Amino acid sequence: MADENCHGWISAIETVRCVVDESHFTLHVLRCHNCGQLFIKVFTEFIDWHGGDDAQYWTVTPITADEATRLIAEGKDVDLQWVGSLGSGRRSLINDYPTGAPSRYAWRSGPIPLIRGG
Repeated sequence: MADENCHGWISAIETVRCVVDESHFTLHVLRCHNCGQLFIKVFTEFIDWHGGDDAQYWTVTPITADEATRLIAEGKDVDLQWVGSLGSGRRSLINDYPTGAPSRYAWRSGPIPLIRGG
């Protein structure tokens, strides 16, 4: 998009809380500085122990204030099945960076795929 409101969109996002912070799996609650929309970001990395080009995936999905409150309250013990269900009926921005291939961005709908990396 060429709209000036979209320029530098990453700098318009702040981390509200890191809910899960493991070596190869993280879950963050984010907020847009411009509009206040809350998001969940899930990151997973799969280590293959060959060459260091490990597969990485992340998903960013809009969430409600009540959902953010629950995520933060549950912390590292958050119900991952429930987190995955947050994608149902919503569009998510995904980044797919498979081993040995270029990174791709796309929109998807449906449950958030949640597999702990490692």
